[in-house]
Amino acid sequence: FPSHDKFCSASKNRIVKETEITINKNEATYFLNTSAVAEILRKSVGNPSGMAAADINTQSIEALLMKNPFVKKAEAYIGLDGVFKIKIEERKPVVMVENTHGESYFLDTQGVMIPNRNNSFPDVLIASGQITEKLKPGKQISQLASKEVLRLSTFIASDSLWNAQFQQVDIVTGK
Repeated sequence: FPSHDKFCSASKNRIVKETEITINKNEATYFLNTSAVAEILRKSVGNPSGMAAADINTQSIEALLMKNPFVKKAEAYIGLDGVFKIKIEERKPVVMVENTHGESYFLDTQGVMIPNRNNSFPDVLIASGQITEKLKPGKQISQLASKEVLRLSTFIASDSLWNAQFQQVDIVTGK
């Protein structure tokens, strides 16, 4: 067997042959595509093909991807075969909010705000009416009305009968 030092130097001397980007392999992609992720990568390190693996900080690339409000989880690593792999799990929207400021955004299952930048329309409940919370991309909701909208939307989405009955809810707050 080669010594541990030889293995470490061999892995550090690896050259990146290609990049492979995977987004939510088992779910429909709503917001991101491989081109958008490749562009983030290009702005960060350029074209990684031909670069030494040791010159690519995969942790900083993961951190950069995690700043994107559409990304729930990001993993970046360079395999022993020289393939730079990026795996993205997108946030899954449960409701589209139309607030009183004319903004529309989505909330994921954890209450994180996802901008509706591409005018995407996943098949989720729409909540409109007296919702005053402004969009803060990638941040969690903080207002009680927004939390109640999320709770209601999650309940409706979790039951196929209820989910089939509702397309939109209008929020009216008491005085």
